[in-house]
Amino acid sequence: MLRVTSMDADNAHLFSDFLSRQAKAMLNTGQPVLMLGLVDDDHACGALTGFMESHSIFRINGIFVAPQVRRRGGASQLLRALSELLAEDEQVTAIRIDYVEFGDEERSLTGFLTAANFQQNTPEMPFFGVTLAELNKSGILTKTNGNHSSIMSFADMPDYLLRSIVYRFSSAGVPIMDVPLISGPVDREISMGIYDGDTVPAFIIIANQHQHLHIALLYAEPSHSTRLPMLLSAAICRANEKYPPETLVTMQTVNPGSEALARRIMENCDFKDLSRSFEFEFRDTYPLLFD
Repeated sequence: MLRVTSMDADNAHLFSDFLSRQAKAMLNTGQPVLMLGLVDDDHACGALTGFMESHSIFRINGIFVAPQVRRRGGASQLLRALSELLAEDEQVTAIRIDYVEFGDEERSLTGFLTAANFQQNTPEMPFFGVTLAELNKSGILTKTNGNHSSIMSFADMPDYLLRSIVYRFSSAGVPIMDVPLISGPVDREISMGIYDGDTVPAFIIIANQHQHLHIALLYAEPSHSTRLPMLLSAAICRANEKYPPETLVTMQTVNPGSEALARRIMENCDFKDLSRSFEFEFRDTYPLLFD
């Protein structure tokens, strides 16, 4: 029988397979995080985690139920247990959750939240997705001409040049990514840089994440900004050699400038905004979800 149980630092390891990366990071660094576990005959099979974003807003940063126990109401139990806990604090007015709809897993979550009386909001910033085949139609790529001789893949680039990229940004207090450039999910064969002597004044970082390609960063110093299309073109050409045309390519926007750049890159492409934002508002009597 499925049931919800409390989770803390002592038993969180039992639910490790069901915790989001953000929840694990918060747990490991001692940040306050509320964690609920789902068990089936005392075997861990799911989890819901989140934190108080403000005195009135609770943000879910992870909800997952193992495939073998789905369609038995486990996710509903987790949400109901959360609702009951939050109802004890009269200051809490809403539950929020944001995520990216990469595939069937996330589409199921969208349907589930809608059934649970969550209301869909407009995300603050888009998270764009486009297939590799569509990206080849990009206006910025079809207009690109020039010599790629000064462009080098990260795989061919000496490690000291990659470390110089990381050092330049970290010393300025702007970490590039939370993963190393020399290993991890970064695809060094299609991540590219323009080398100029002992510096890399422009580069594109592409990571292979969960069977899709994510353009994590596209950067150029002002003196090399006009070469960004050529750099992007070289990276996409290399990706075409390595990945099938139906491969999903994603770009996250963080401000109006990055959104404008993403839309320019996807000019003439059939792209979608994959970001999803939902909110459940408590009313006077704090109704349970699914009532």
